[in-house]
Amino acid sequence: MVDVKEAVKAAYDFVHNLPNVGLEDPFTLEEVELTNDDQYWLITLGFYRAVLPSTTSPMGAFSEVLAKRERAYKTMKIHADTGEVRSMKIRDV
Repeated sequence: MVDVKEAVKAAYDFVHNLPNVGLEDPFTLEEVELTNDDQYWLITLGFYRAVLPSTTSPMGAFSEVLAKRERAYKTMKIHADTGEVRSMKIRDV
């Protein structure tokens, strides 16, 4: 069985090996849970993401500079026996 440290490492490795999908480093560990049936680790990572103003903004090209950042979360479902990432979902708080 994969222990919690290995599951967390699998989650970090998974998001760091994705092509650029708008997720900003650094990721922080937020939650860890082993499902009741001991089959999956649910690892939640937090990060900041840019929220751009509307494209109709009068600032035009400067809108990216003025982007706000909001806290967001992703939960990875890690198979407890293999350490394989089975899914990544948005975690609403």
